[in-house]
Amino acid sequence: MEKTLIGFLLLVSPSVFAVSVFDKVTPEQPICYGREYSAEYLKSRPKQTVQKILAKFSKDAEYNQNLMTVEITLKGKKHFYKNYRSLLFCDKNDDCYVECDGGSASVSLQQDGRMHFKNNGFAIQGGCGSEEEDGFLLKPTVGGDDRFRLIKIPSGFCQKAPDYLRE
Repeated sequence: MEKTLIGFLLLVSPSVFAVSVFDKVTPEQPICYGREYSAEYLKSRPKQTVQKILAKFSKDAEYNQNLMTVEITLKGKKHFYKNYRSLLFCDKNDDCYVECDGGSASVSLQQDGRMHFKNNGFAIQGGCGSEEEDGFLLKPTVGGDDRFRLIKIPSGFCQKAPDYLRE
């Protein structure tokens, strides 16, 4: 009997036990994860262009939609950084998509409380009818901007997605 139970548990998909970040989000209170990388860290990972990343998870109660707003600061020349913001719509599996085929990312909560953010390549500027030259895609460079481990940020630093990001 014990072997049968163990065998059954091994066959059950791990996603059955997975917890979505949106399980803890309410329309009144978003949850944020982020990370800022030091100059020393970025020197050790020359392919990484992201200096700072913040992911805000919120729910739109009116449309029953899970949202992730990603704010990214890219490294640049000395004392020069470029900031971007992108809105992604997320499904029940924490796979998130930018409208108009603007790419995707996926997130998963880890047992240690951190979040794993997988960049599949998504628009952080432009898209949906904007001029081609305005568009900018955050490419998932292996050993660079493909994966990020984020930590939870106190709720005092986490606000709702700005209204101008909604239609």
